[in-house]
Amino acid sequence: MLNVNLDLNITDYVTVDFNSIIECVDLLGGVDMEITDDEASLMTGYIRELNELTGNKAENLTQGGTYTLNGVQACAFARIRYTAGDDYKRTERQRAVLTAMIQKAQKSDLKTINSLIDEAFGESELSESAGKKRFPLQIRFFICRAVRSFRLWRHTRFITDISVMERKSLMK
Repeated sequence: MLNVNLDLNITDYVTVDFNSIIECVDLLGGVDMEITDDEASLMTGYIRELNELTGNKAENLTQGGTYTLNGVQACAFARIRYTAGDDYKRTERQRAVLTAMIQKAQKSDLKTINSLIDEAFGESELSESAGKKRFPLQIRFFICRAVRSFRLWRHTRFITDISVMERKSLMK
């Protein structure tokens, strides 16, 4: 659908659903985020929806401030579209959540990182051309290596071509 709508030719991809993000944030013990009053107010509807879909019982935030968000709250924060900045601000929030997750993962032990990988990619979808049979071991190695050497200034670019990941070290 993206290829048709945006005149692209994406052939290799990985998809991860909201529930995986929720579970990964929870595995990490939450992520610290600064929330504005507007964002706290708008998160309420998303939290309600995610609680219904996942069976969680995350609490709403009553006002802005710095919070350690659980998985549902972090996902709700990342999904907000209706503040000043619209979709640009939404993608900024998504990057902030992903960056906070990676920062916490960097401080985690190998068992936690493996649990994160299992959760994130257990229900994921991978394109045929990326090689479904090769995916689990190679992506596990790549992620463990990338998490340990992640540089914050690179967080805005995500490479989806598995063959590129095999040939190049992204963290040079």
